[in-house]
Amino acid sequence: MKPILFWDFDGVIFDSEAQVYQMWHQVMMAKGAEFSLEQFRTIFEGNSWAKFQEYGAGETEQKEYSKLESNRFSIDTPKEEFPLFPFMDEVVNKLSEKYWNYIISNNQRSVIEAFLHHHKMREKFKYISGREDWRPKQEKIIECLEEVDQDPTESWFITDSVGDVEEAHDIKVQSLAVTWGYHELQRLQKSNPTKIVIRPKEILEIL
Repeated sequence: MKPILFWDFDGVIFDSEAQVYQMWHQVMMAKGAEFSLEQFRTIFEGNSWAKFQEYGAGETEQKEYSKLESNRFSIDTPKEEFPLFPFMDEVVNKLSEKYWNYIISNNQRSVIEAFLHHHKMREKFKYISGREDWRPKQEKIIECLEEVDQDPTESWFITDSVGDVEEAHDIKVQSLAVTWGYHELQRLQKSNPTKIVIRPKEILEIL
């Protein structure tokens, strides 16, 4: 049986930061709140939804954002609106030979499914958990590991954010941080991930 390999989605596979920030900026401006790009990036240094609430985004704003997101990223959306980070399809394909790829994301499952459909990558992922399951990522990862009796210390979570690295630390899962996503190298280094990569194909040298 193949071991599970956990993936974040936005900022690792899907180059979504500009579009996601634009939508959140639109939502926050509608309620009269300033929302800078740096504020947006700090959201992902911990529990993202709790942080959004600190900035004044309550349930109404979260629902409005999800509506914008669903309208922008659907199965009918042109592929060009779903930018894939260079070489990540190749990396995922190669790793699917050795691992069961599991996505653990705060994006909507429908968005993830649409993206994977456009890039012909759906069959490379055995499991997808999105925003519909509001539990912390670490709780979902542990549940998946327990189902197959896999040791957390021998498992990896590929992510682009400090918050995810910290969640991996909490459950003794190894973290592989990528620098092309929402958080840059210097920010990621402070969270002390197990490994950091600067280029997508470096993932294959580690895993």
